[in-house]
Amino acid sequence: RKVCVHAFIGKLKDGSIATYQTLPWDHFGWHAGGAANATHTSFEICEDGLDDKKYFLAVYKEATELCAYLCKLYKLDPLKDGVIIGHYEGYKRGVASNHGDPIHWFSKFGKSMDTFRKDVKALMESSSKPPTSASSGKKPMYRVRKSWADSKSQIGAFTVLNNAKKKVDSQPGYSVFD
Repeated sequence: RKVCVHAFIGKLKDGSIATYQTLPWDHFGWHAGGAANATHTSFEICEDGLDDKKYFLAVYKEATELCAYLCKLYKLDPLKDGVIIGHYEGYKRGVASNHGDPIHWFSKFGKSMDTFRKDVKALMESSSKPPTSASSGKKPMYRVRKSWADSKSQIGAFTVLNNAKKKVDSQPGYSVFD
């Protein structure tokens, strides 16, 4: 497929939930099917059968932590109009193709994009620290790059150190950075 989001959130082989970064945050993606490719960072929350509340709450939490981290990093207010949008909201704005995510899943568990944005804001306010590897909640972010200064070489960002180490083992010339 000729699409790429910046990250995926989902279940790893060991059952833990993680964010797997596929593009540098500051790189244009090809995810929205419209102008949002050049204005928004994107991630996909990997769906299950859409009926497992425990899984939903875990990936929802991971997604709010990722958005809080990115909003702090780029000094964005998640409650400001257009900062955090679902794909369907992008379609309504004319900047994305016609998809219903994530509202079709969020609504099954009493969530909406408005509650999501509020939850991101609450996470940001719970810590006044500037973004660091641990600013996305209790989990640090381990980045796999050729060097810390070479952010464009990044091939992954992990909340589980062992997963970052496994990625480095398969990619000569890369290291893990906290």
